[in-house]
Amino acid sequence: MSGEIKAGALERLEALFQKFLGEPDRKGSQDWRPKTNRAFSMMMRGNKRGQWFDHRSGQGGDVFDFYAVHALGMERARENFPQVLAGLASTLHISPDGGREKIPGRKPADRTRREERLANDDKLRRDRLNILSAAELSAVLKGTPVEAYLKRRGIANMKEQPNIRWLDAGRVAGLPCARQGSLVFFLEDPSGDRTAVQRVLLDREGRKASGVVSPKLLTGRKKGSALKLPGKETGRGPILVAEGPETALAIWWATGLETWAVIDVGNFQHQAFPADRPIVLCPDQDAPDSPAAKQFDKAVSTLRAKGGMLFVLRCPEQIGSKADFNDTLHREGPSFVRNFIAQELARLTPRPRDRRGRFTGAPLELARKRHDRQDQGECLGVGEAQAELHRRIDGFLQDIESGEAKDRALLLKVGHGLGKSRILREELANRGPHSLDGEVVLYVPTYKLAEEASAHLRHLGVEACVMRGRGAINPNSGSPMCARSDLADGYVRAGLSVTTHLCQDCPFRTTCAYEDQWQGLPAEPIIRIHVTKSLGQPGHDRGRRVALRVIDESFYKELVHREAMSWTALEKAVSAYTKSADLKSALRALGEGVKAPGSVDMACLDEIDLAAVHRICLRLSRGAPPAALGEGDLPLCLDKLVKKRAPLRFLALVFATLAECRERGASVCQRIHLGDTGPIPTLHLDTSHELPTGAPLLLLDADGSDLITKRFAPHAKVASIEAARHAEVIQLNDRTCNKTFLGRPDTSLDILALLRRERLRTLPQGRRPRVLVVTSKSIARGYCERAAGGLEGRSMELGHRAFGVDWAWFGPATRAELFSRARHGHRPWTRGTASCRA
Repeated sequence: MSGEIKAGALERLEALFQKFLGEPDRKGSQDWRPKTNRAFSMMMRGNKRGQWFDHRSGQGGDVFDFYAVHALGMERARENFPQVLAGLASTLHISPDGGREKIPGRKPADRTRREERLANDDKLRRDRLNILSAAELSAVLKGTPVEAYLKRRGIANMKEQPNIRWLDAGRVAGLPCARQGSLVFFLEDPSGDRTAVQRVLLDREGRKASGVVSPKLLTGRKKGSALKLPGKETGRGPILVAEGPETALAIWWATGLETWAVIDVGNFQHQAFPADRPIVLCPDQDAPDSPAAKQFDKAVSTLRAKGGMLFVLRCPEQIGSKADFNDTLHREGPSFVRNFIAQELARLTPRPRDRRGRFTGAPLELARKRHDRQDQGECLGVGEAQAELHRRIDGFLQDIESGEAKDRALLLKVGHGLGKSRILREELANRGPHSLDGEVVLYVPTYKLAEEASAHLRHLGVEACVMRGRGAINPNSGSPMCARSDLADGYVRAGLSVTTHLCQDCPFRTTCAYEDQWQGLPAEPIIRIHVTKSLGQPGHDRGRRVALRVIDESFYKELVHREAMSWTALEKAVSAYTKSADLKSALRALGEGVKAPGSVDMACLDEIDLAAVHRICLRLSRGAPPAALGEGDLPLCLDKLVKKRAPLRFLALVFATLAECRERGASVCQRIHLGDTGPIPTLHLDTSHELPTGAPLLLLDADGSDLITKRFAPHAKVASIEAARHAEVIQLNDRTCNKTFLGRPDTSLDILALLRRERLRTLPQGRRPRVLVVTSKSIARGYCERAAGGLEGRSMELGHRAFGVDWAWFGPATRAELFSRARHGHRPWTRGTASCRA
């Protein structure tokens, strides 16, 4: 008989749980926990179904013990097992002979489902009645313990809100823990009905109540509902959405913007946000691999699929700390939160475009001034601009030949699509490298562009060689140029000479492709082509005489880096590796100097010999692995050496930077500052390499900045060559895209929305210009097939129209020509706005 009763109890285990403990916190979980007692857990799946344990009382057991404790008030079922069997059989409608009672016209499973449905409907009615009663009987916050509670969280003198109230103890008897006063937050669905209430149980001093199962209790249906705090401008501006009500209250109180609270991270995806307003999600700082973070990522994907303007704004707290904007408000104050959110919103919202249409973040007034300069006739025709570029480069080469440009530098700011790289190579071919007193070194961003430049120069009859680094791929073999490139990189990071410690005894020295490319160079001057990354590597000329250096496109990103190291790691390194009093006193003085916001006060370091401290750190940061170390153990030893000496190498860079600032007579050093956004202070250092000297320098950059030029080439002469265009060029995405990225559903929706926006934006005086999208052919075909009607088996022609815009594609040989046509209106269908690089 007991076996039959136990089987029946396990079959209706969910109903028994809800009967005695109420609704579980998560029905889909493997173990159920009641909302009122998170310390209780019952297994609902697998072989352990029915096993339970209460971590608070220390009780546990099987389903018989569960009934004995929660229905009959016993300690365990063995106290009176016959009474437990009889009571459980009566609850499950099982007859004393072990059989289930027969209910005519209804199966047991149907009866169970009907009872559960009736129980759920009854619970919904009770919750609805309790929510209405709480709304009617609640009071304003003034003069209640809520004021003290919010003041501890950094919120004071808050304006009364209808959805945030105080509920006295005992006013609504149907609520859990009704004898405790509480701060209540009312949640509304999209129609404005109050569907749930979250209560924060407080004592008379405004602290969270003790001696209760949980100080926060939710009653009602939260799915799709949220606490809504109106902004100063009703129905306008962004909506900031937080998880908890206290977080939302902190954001709303600091900014005055409309703010929602969804109560739970899983409730983000169920919200019905307005389609015409930016939605800014403000999640807690959960660990990236935590269940909450994964649930938030799922919610973001779901919301992006629905469309609209969706952004994510995280608080300036440590990742994984579970902190939120309320913690930031409590620590930094409302002005910091207000300014931080304002800056982040300005960064997230679409930025004004420059005169080339790219989202550079330039102020709108600056963009107007640039357009004004273009209207004043500074821009040339396409042919005139190309002829001017020929003249400028030819004149600079003539000065080099005559010796007048020995240390000169020239920056040519040339507009896109004029073929500046091609014109440069043509001018070099016309004169030839033999006309100069040394080699021409050309720097381009990638090896692919280097190969294209080399092929073009060889076609023009000029010998050119592409020089590759140790880790670059050998096009002949498909393997790295250096067979031990990983070890070479380890020696570089350890601050050791690769040639001295690795190359001299390398077993691959006779077959090394990296060395062979240098040994195979002719003795007479040629054109060497390097990638721009080589600019930051000293000695990459190998002693060969250089007559001219040419940097094609931007270079500063390869020369400027930001490094960081925790202050604790620096102190430990100084204590562990040296007993030098000079270094310890220098570190203490640096700690005093970095207290200035965003810089170092050089006056605090007046008594320190910065150059000597730099030499000490540099000497201590160097260390070679043991000579007898095996080949297999060498990589691991190098990694340990790099990590072990990293703080000292960082300090060497820091004191070298400070010594340079002292030499220049600077009173503060802005390249070093202390960041304290996390629990451990971190020292930040902006480092930069210098451009190679000793030869004339020619810079070709469409976006050349005067500020960058003054930093790296202060004596450079700047000349701008810009051609008038018949189309505005914009860039729909400011990152490097590939077919997989553009084919994702969320990306496709974003791009199509941007195209519709651009098509509607181009409406001057009622006349609609045409929009051209330039991308690869496969991507263009994919988007056109998605349009109404698709291609219907027809071949795709250049300028195919879909989604109200024209589509074109480029290939390796036609990209420059098509881009130029898109900018300068050589085809009728490119006039208007040309949306390039989708």
